[in-house]
Amino acid sequence: MGEIKKKKTVRRAGKKAANSPAPCDAACGHSGCGPSCQVRYVGPTSHVRDHHALHAARGASHIWMAAIVTGFALVLTGAIALSATQARADQKTGIGQLQLKQDLGLEISSLNNKVDSLQAAVASLSEKCTATATESSDE
Repeated sequence: MGEIKKKKTVRRAGKKAANSPAPCDAACGHSGCGPSCQVRYVGPTSHVRDHHALHAARGASHIWMAAIVTGFALVLTGAIALSATQARADQKTGIGQLQLKQDLGLEISSLNNKVDSLQAAVASLSEKCTATATESSDE
C-alpha cells in the first residue's frame, strides 16, 4: 500500500471588504441616517461623492426629459392657437366677402339702371336728330 499523502492546507486570501459604510452626518442626504450610514458604496475606489454624483446625473436626465416634454407642449399649444386664429380670420373673411358681394351687386344694378336711362336718352336724341334732319331736308 502506498503512503497516505498529507493534504496541503491551502490558505486562501480573504476577500477584501467592500468599502464600509462611511460615517456620515446630516449632509449625506439619506433619510434615517444614524451615526453610521447603512449605504454601501460599490467598488474599491468609490466615494460618497460618487453616490451623490449618480443622484445628480439622474436628476439631470429627468430635467432634460422635462424640458423635452415642455417643448412639445409649447409647440402643440402654438399649433392649436395658430389654427384657431386662422379659422377666426377665415370666418371674418367669409362674412366680409359676402358683404362685398352684396355691395357690388347693388352697384352693378344701379349702373345697369343708369345705362338703361342713358340708352333711352340717346334713343330719344337720335329720334329728335333724325326728325330735325328730315324736316330740314323737306324744306
